[in-house]
Amino acid sequence: RFAPLEYMTRGHPFHTSTNEVLPGLDLGVSRLDTEEVRLESILSEELVAGIQRTLKAGQSGTIKLGDGSRYIVTRQNGNLKAHKLIAYHRRSNWLEAWFEFHDLSDGARRIIDLLPTFLDLASSRCNKTYVIDEFDRSLHPILTRWLLEYFLDQSSQQTRSQLLFSTNDVQLIDQSLFRRDEMWVTETDTDGASQLISFSEYRGVHKDNDIRKSYLQGRLGGIPRIFA
Repeated sequence: RFAPLEYMTRGHPFHTSTNEVLPGLDLGVSRLDTEEVRLESILSEELVAGIQRTLKAGQSGTIKLGDGSRYIVTRQNGNLKAHKLIAYHRRSNWLEAWFEFHDLSDGARRIIDLLPTFLDLASSRCNKTYVIDEFDRSLHPILTRWLLEYFLDQSSQQTRSQLLFSTNDVQLIDQSLFRRDEMWVTETDTDGASQLISFSEYRGVHKDNDIRKSYLQGRLGGIPRIFA
């Protein structure tokens, strides 16, 4: 299973990259770091044994607990090591205060979870396809757009990475950001089955059209039909 926070392990290139980007996103987080903890202090013996059997040498995984805290578990020399993710905030006197990851807002936690994915997508060595459901969940529209522009600015004809995502943010229906054949709507038929329809399939939709306005007017489908 892909676990983005594995990249916050010290020494990993994305540890540095993430901490270079974070201060500029107005999240109230100046940097992220980790501190080592005993795995047995957060999980039962049964769960620890299960991780021992599953995690191979040199592999890492992310544990997300119900309180919102995050832990990175790595198997080294046959032993499991767990590190707790901690966020730092720089005060007005330039001294740092640290606080638990679960004390961050939903939006801050969401973008921290997503950042490694976009750093990887923007890498010239990336040849992966990432799929993100409800991409805009808990994110401010400006941050959502920034992430997408960050990826697209690094893309070229030689790029071999791809991003597929679902969203309810109508501000992203924008032909200055995506081509018509890159934007699709989900339409539910009378049997309850969903169909994907590309904006490029609609007749009369041109480069200079305001697709967002047409969509919100219901002319392109994919909007709720409320009869209350």
